[in-house]
Amino acid sequence: AELQRMNEALEETVTQRTSEVRQKAGQLAVINQIAKTVNAAIDPEDMLAEIAGQISRLVTFDRFAIAQIVDEDESHRILTVTAEGTQTHADGVPMPSRGSMLETVLTNRQAFLFEEADSSMNGLLRDEPLTGGMVVPLVFQNRARGVITFSRQDGEPYTEGELHLMEDLADHIAVALEKSRLYKALQKMNAELEDMVDARTRQLADSELHYRTLFEQSTDGLFLVAESGHISEANGRCLELTGCSLEQPVSSRHRPFASLM
Repeated sequence: AELQRMNEALEETVTQRTSEVRQKAGQLAVINQIAKTVNAAIDPEDMLAEIAGQISRLVTFDRFAIAQIVDEDESHRILTVTAEGTQTHADGVPMPSRGSMLETVLTNRQAFLFEEADSSMNGLLRDEPLTGGMVVPLVFQNRARGVITFSRQDGEPYTEGELHLMEDLADHIAVALEKSRLYKALQKMNAELEDMVDARTRQLADSELHYRTLFEQSTDGLFLVAESGHISEANGRCLELTGCSLEQPVSSRHRPFASLM
C-alpha cells in the first residue's frame, strides 16, 4: 500500500512537471514569435496591433498600453489597445510628476504589480476599478525609454510569474521602440536634407536667372571666353558692336578673342 501511494504521488508529480514544462514551452514559443514581430516592425502602432493578439495567449487584459518617451523630460506618447482590438494613441502627453507611480518606475527601472494607480497612469488605464495591473519599464542601454502596462477589471490579480513573462517581453519591445525612434529620426533628417537641397537649388536657379538677366540686358558689350581662347558666349550688345547676328551667334563663338580687339 505504501509503495502504491508513492507511485501515485510520483505520477502526480511527473504529470504536474510535464504540464509546467509544456506551459513554459508554449510561453517561450509565443515570446519568440512576438520577438520576431517587434524586431521586424518600424511603426510602434503597427507593432502594438500585431502583438496584442499574441500577448493575449500569455496573459489576459482589458487594456495593454505603451508609454514611449519622445522628448527627454518633456513629453511621452501613449499607445493603447483593448482586448477587443480597439487602438488609440495620444502624443505630447506631459511627463509624470516627481514621486508618481510612473516616474518611480522610469527612475528605478523596476517592474511591479498593483491594484490601484495614481493620476500618472491616466491614459494607460481605464477609469474603472481594477482587479489587477502590472507596469514594466522599457529599458534600452540602461536607460528607461518608456513603460508597458497591463490591466484588467475582472478575474484574479496578476501573478509574479506573469510579471516575469512581461519583463522578458519588455526587452524586445524596448529594442523595437529604439529602432523605431532611430528610423523616424533618420526619416526626419532625410526630409530636412531634401528641403535644404530643394531650397539651395531654387536659390541657385534664382541667382542664375538674376545674373543671366543682368548679362543679357547690359548696355555694355559682355562676352565669356573659354579656356581655348575662343568666345563661348556673348550678350546682344556685344554682338551688335562686333557685327555678329543674334540669329547666328555661332560665328561669334568660334572667333578668337584677339579678333575683337
